[in-house]
Amino acid sequence: MSQNNESVYLPVEEKKNKGKMIGMIIGILILAGIIAAAVFYIWKPNQGPDDSIKVFVTNVGELTGTGNISGAANRYSGIVETQKSVTVEKDGEMEVDELKVKVGDIVKEGDVLFTYDTDSLKLSKSEKELEVEQLQSENDSSVKQVEQINKEMQKVKAEDKFQYEYQILQLQTTIKKNEYDIKSKKLEIKDIEKTINDNKVKSEIDGIVKTINDSNSTDDQQTDSGFITIMAVGNYRIKGTVNEQNVRNLSEGDAVTVYSRVDSSITWKGTIDSIDTDHTEENSQSDYYYDGGGASGSTNYPFYVELDSVDGLMMGQHVYIEMGDAGSDQEIKMALYEGYLFKEGGADYVWAKDENEKLQKRKVTLGEYDEDFETYVIVEGLSPEDYIAWPSDALQEGMAVTTNASQANVPETDSEGDDSAIDSSEEDGTLTDDSELDDSTFDDSELDDSTFDDSELDDSTFDDAELDDSTLDDSELEDSKEGDLESDDSASESIESVEGE
Repeated sequence: MSQNNESVYLPVEEKKNKGKMIGMIIGILILAGIIAAAVFYIWKPNQGPDDSIKVFVTNVGELTGTGNISGAANRYSGIVETQKSVTVEKDGEMEVDELKVKVGDIVKEGDVLFTYDTDSLKLSKSEKELEVEQLQSENDSSVKQVEQINKEMQKVKAEDKFQYEYQILQLQTTIKKNEYDIKSKKLEIKDIEKTINDNKVKSEIDGIVKTINDSNSTDDQQTDSGFITIMAVGNYRIKGTVNEQNVRNLSEGDAVTVYSRVDSSITWKGTIDSIDTDHTEENSQSDYYYDGGGASGSTNYPFYVELDSVDGLMMGQHVYIEMGDAGSDQEIKMALYEGYLFKEGGADYVWAKDENEKLQKRKVTLGEYDEDFETYVIVEGLSPEDYIAWPSDALQEGMAVTTNASQANVPETDSEGDDSAIDSSEEDGTLTDDSELDDSTFDDSELDDSTFDDSELDDSTFDDAELDDSTLDDSELEDSKEGDLESDDSASESIESVEGE
């Protein structure tokens, strides 16, 4: 009977062992796949960057205001102007007869700037005088009517006087209204006569005509409000222009040196009085030469310099403004906007142009941070002569670079400019430094030795209850039992036959 039981349960034990073997084989195959993928990732050929892609790079000196153009560092363009200006308004209801000045003219107090057209004023005066005559005539007639009604009212009965009294009240109201209108018209006539007699608008100060906002004028300088703007003579200051990248490098109270454009040996000392970031300036290539000042294609802001002395300066004179005291060894800090920086492995980097005109990932050392302007002082890793690109996930080392923005064609990415984004140069599968790989990535020691240990496989892993009904069909068990019983019956018959013999 024990033999029968062993014959019945022997297939179940075999299936358990078979399941364990399959699990071990699957685990070994998975591990082999991981190792093969890692080896392929590490040692696959370097495909390199796409040669058709060009990355736009910008000069660090321009971005930080520390560029060296013609030997002038931190230099901006400026113009001499007065601290006081007067705006002359024009009467919107009147026409200008003659403009007596033009932009740039020097005027004295009392000089005529323009005259009004008095023909229209004279016509208006005549019209109002006629209206006064009409109102006066109407009143005279009303007074006579009141006198006539009073005479007639004396002849009627008391109960009939109400109608006459009502007519008199209406006429007296009209007379009062007309008398008010007559006074008003006479005042207007008086004002018109004053304007006709004094149709000349004169300057209130000595100065230079800065702008004329004439609708018929073709002058380009029509940015100030009012009809005419006059800058006072004397009390000069310097108006400089700085672009949006370099405005972060200026601070109120900074010392500056002003240079003559004609003779660089002539200088004036001063300090930055104010920086007006609420208003923008039009860029003029003839007025602003240095990129640190009115850079083309960027927003420009005015700043103002108070001078220690104005001797030798002329109104409207163009000058250069250089940060710091001339001849001093003042340290110039290179402050870069934080958007150009990205982190990797705890270090700070920028995408810079290398000596082969290709893009490279360059490590930089940062100094103090300015929260107001969101800039870091670059202590090491960059110079004003370098060129850098705005960070993007699409950038790779070895890409071609260009200083022409129209030639740049870097594809956009969802995480462009994100410091936390993974640099695409690490995704090309190239391994240049074994140290970049975590030693523990494929460390055998991290694989649990018991992963495929038979002893740790629970005997219940292939418990009969967990076997699918199709794995060991009941019919197979019945067939096995019947086969064992049939073999036992055959054996019994053979024994009986032998004993019979």
